[in-house]
Amino acid sequence: LLVESPLVCVLSNHDLCSEAVKAQYGLDAFERKWKAQISNISPKGFKGHLCLLVYRVLKTIYNGNNPTSKQSFDSLCRNRKFEDSPQNSGILQYVTLILQLIQLSNIGDSQYNSFDSLVLYLSKVSTNAFSIVNDLIEEIGIGIYIQASLFNHSCIPNAFQSFDNNLHIHIKALRDIHPGEEICVSYIDLGRPTWWRQQELMKGYSFTCNCERCVQPDYLDGILCHSCQRIAQIVTNEEQQKLQYIDWMKGNYANFLTSLEIDVNKKESLPIPFLNVLSYHDNESFFKYNTIQCNECGSQYSIKETKKTFQVLKSLCNQYKIIINECDPMQQIQQLLSFLDLMKKHIPVNNYSFAIVRSELKIVLEDRLVLANQTYESSIRKNAIDVKNITKLRLLLLDNWNELIHCLRRCYPPQVPHSRIFFEELRYTLFVLTVLHPTEEYEDLSIDIEHRNSLLKQLNQMIPTMRKEMRILYPDSKHMFYTQMDFIESEVHYLRNLS
Repeated sequence: LLVESPLVCVLSNHDLCSEAVKAQYGLDAFERKWKAQISNISPKGFKGHLCLLVYRVLKTIYNGNNPTSKQSFDSLCRNRKFEDSPQNSGILQYVTLILQLIQLSNIGDSQYNSFDSLVLYLSKVSTNAFSIVNDLIEEIGIGIYIQASLFNHSCIPNAFQSFDNNLHIHIKALRDIHPGEEICVSYIDLGRPTWWRQQELMKGYSFTCNCERCVQPDYLDGILCHSCQRIAQIVTNEEQQKLQYIDWMKGNYANFLTSLEIDVNKKESLPIPFLNVLSYHDNESFFKYNTIQCNECGSQYSIKETKKTFQVLKSLCNQYKIIINECDPMQQIQQLLSFLDLMKKHIPVNNYSFAIVRSELKIVLEDRLVLANQTYESSIRKNAIDVKNITKLRLLLLDNWNELIHCLRRCYPPQVPHSRIFFEELRYTLFVLTVLHPTEEYEDLSIDIEHRNSLLKQLNQMIPTMRKEMRILYPDSKHMFYTQMDFIESEVHYLRNLS
């Protein structure tokens, strides 16, 4: 639908870029000097790349000879939270550091270097900047793409963005788009529950999404119904919804009431409130205005019962932090498996929390397997205990990885291919092949016939879907993923004939 080069961009990971890209978008002398000056005074979490991006925008549109660039940039939307709270300590820090950079390089007319002007540029850049990632979903940098910035957001988009080796953005259709239908992309992670997506959109872009997905019941959140073990969710009537929203606005984003021009006395003007089951457990207004009701059997839960469930969920969150931060790797594996069993008693498997925990468990299992393999390879005599440990770790990793893919499939909108899911499935299938078709050195690690046939059957079912999604996500048939898919298919065919 669109291919566009960046107006400006800043690299955050030079190791992932070609020499040509580094030469074009790397730091100049003034930027290197500025970066050296601020390296010791930057606060934790400071995004220096954002300051550099604002500086490069100013340098490009006000020091260049292209008035079209200035007009195009001026037409971009802004985030009003910057202008509503210009004295915010974070905004002040950014503006101060941008001013330092401008003074070092002596660019631009003084009228563009005023505090108010820089707040406006910071607002526009932070709202319209794209995070540039490669095919392996590794961040390379951030950039401003004027035409691509004009696409609106949807949580069930009909298009998506990707980047080539020259950092050009490609906007591609995910499905057939009808005449007159708006083309929308996603600004955020679509695998998250509605409350999280709404929160991120409000925080980063100052709007509430009212797409079809956001106004439907959210099956990525909720608790288990005590009666039928289905999903129980928050329900509110119109009056309660209005009161809850006002409380939420006053408590979290009071300064937006004026800037968003919302008349809180008119029900039809209220955006959808954030219904975050897991984060509202400390909010009294939540219990005051909401009821928990099962979607299937209609069972409703009292405030007392609801609070009890939230206390359990809160303790689960605390327990998870302890496991991740304080346990050694072997303990982590056992404790995370027990933790998942405990989660299943209180939270539906659709909940995004399962994807988070399973992702962490996968990382721990992969690390332990690497260490176990190194021990096995360095042994002159192949110890039976080592073989048993590696086989156990492999099967655990396979089961957990498979469940993680199912979690992601449930979390992301159906019929919308996503590079994260495809990449996860690709890595999973390649790992399955190493288990099914071991090298001579690993012949002792073969698995039983039943498990082997089950995995082969699964790969046969996955490959057609992966092929279809790959063609949408990566239309260029010369892409490395096509070679990998060909290899996977040929290996599966060979193993099936062996069986």
